[in-house]
Amino acid sequence: MPKSAANNPLDTAAALLAKPVDFDTLMSKLGARDKVNVERHMAACETEGKLDHLRLWRRLATDLFTLAPHAVQTIGQQVLQFFIADGKYKMQVFALEDQRDGNFIIYCVDVLKTAVKQGLLIAHGKNDEESNDYEIKGEDEKLTIEMLDASNTPN
Repeated sequence: MPKSAANNPLDTAAALLAKPVDFDTLMSKLGARDKVNVERHMAACETEGKLDHLRLWRRLATDLFTLAPHAVQTIGQQVLQFFIADGKYKMQVFALEDQRDGNFIIYCVDVLKTAVKQGLLIAHGKNDEESNDYEIKGEDEKLTIEMLDASNTPN
């Protein structure tokens, strides 16, 4: 019996991402300090000539905001934190870090095995543990995914 979209997180995410929030909407949710941090980050990317990098960063930011639209905060110019409502509080569910070194770090819960099992990601190794490289189904894009735990994150 197939699961409904309400029971399958990937189907729910796909439905939300079919109509992503635009970047202006994300910017309107930011406080004054956070807006300045984002604008400085974008200006630095433009100054360094990293326009493709900036386009991808904006896409990732709007996609994460589409999935977690309650609130967005910054930590300096490098990190965006995304929150969902949790009763009268908020709960962080994602973070997007960009040190402008060509890599993006997205912090989230571990859904890698589910994504591979459902065919969203295709592992390059014989099994999931052999390689950190994955192909995105239907795209010419590849991802390197590194799992973080206490053994490989000293700080």
